[in-house]
Amino acid sequence: MRKQWCKLILLFFSMLLLSGCWDRQELNDIAIVVGMGIDKQEDQIKLSVQIVNPGSVSSQRNAGSQGAPVLTYTETGKTIMEVIRKLTTISPRKLYLSHLRVVIIGEEAAREGIAPLLDFLARDHEVRTDFYLIVSHGHSAEDVLDVATLVDKIPSNKMFDSLETSEGRWAATGKITIDEVIHDIASVGEEAVLTGIVVKGDIKQGSSYENLNRIALRTMLQFDGMAMFKDDRLIGWLTTEQSKAYNYIKGHVRSTLAVVPCMDMQGEIGLEVRRSSSKIKGAIRNNKPSIHISLDITANIAEVMCPLDLSNPNVIRQLEQQTEELMQTHLTGAIQQIQTVGSDIFGFGEAIHRSNPTYWSSHKTEWDRLFKELEVKVQVDVQIKNIGSYTRYIHMKEE
Repeated sequence: MRKQWCKLILLFFSMLLLSGCWDRQELNDIAIVVGMGIDKQEDQIKLSVQIVNPGSVSSQRNAGSQGAPVLTYTETGKTIMEVIRKLTTISPRKLYLSHLRVVIIGEEAAREGIAPLLDFLARDHEVRTDFYLIVSHGHSAEDVLDVATLVDKIPSNKMFDSLETSEGRWAATGKITIDEVIHDIASVGEEAVLTGIVVKGDIKQGSSYENLNRIALRTMLQFDGMAMFKDDRLIGWLTTEQSKAYNYIKGHVRSTLAVVPCMDMQGEIGLEVRRSSSKIKGAIRNNKPSIHISLDITANIAEVMCPLDLSNPNVIRQLEQQTEELMQTHLTGAIQQIQTVGSDIFGFGEAIHRSNPTYWSSHKTEWDRLFKELEVKVQVDVQIKNIGSYTRYIHMKEE
């Protein structure tokens, strides 16, 4: 009898595990948001949401058409949560944010401060943290979301995939999540950086899918430079070369291309960077902070446009030394330019904190001044591992 009661109790508790998902939402009841744009309109927030049109996406393989692949809804309010609730008066379905891919912040909104704009996205349980934050440059976030794109018919997906590709192949962009930005904003001794995006061409033509029927597109989206913050406010833009320098120093470069002159002759050589690692060390000497950066780079020769004999080990070593000197000069110059702005995007303050917590505790309140006066030394080591299958310049005659 006792065994039968035990079986019944075990069966009862097992049934509790088969109750299903208590918070499930049917696809027919939700509008999937893949992109979000945040702008300022006077003293209010202007929110744009890009929603997938399932009828159009599912019919792409068919002859019929169900309209544009995405729809954009825009509304204003005092807070993001308020705007999302107000959008229910426009959208026929509840906005579902778990598939969010990108959040575009307008330049004007970024200059006023992004911390209040990120609070809802970081706090809401429905929003995942694997989307990327981007700052629009020259146009509003709403304009960026309105540009139609090729290859991927959903512009937010295109921006997400393009950012992942360029971050791994070009090194002048960065895929930055909300957790990383919040950490940098909250940290004393490190400032936030976000990738910038621009609209190339006529914004009115770009919002029409007729633009995609041309071989040469009249309008397109392009990642360009990086936005530099002080606390949570946008204070300036890094150029492409400064963005590369930032990513080298932070150790974010996985692969890119470095173009260097052919030593004492005309022409250039393209070096494909295959591996890059960086170490930032802080030190206190005579009660003054200093930073030492060591950068190790492994590269292959990708392109030669001058008559160099690459089979000669001495030529390779000279090329390595020249590249080390050029990169050291380039990185040092970029650091000095950013020091004049006064935004410690490199995290030098964190390095000083790690090396000497006592000094940092008594001087962190004056770090803005110390950062501008900081002595920074850069050491670069370049190793060329592969010269390709052809050891000579194409026009060189064999002796």
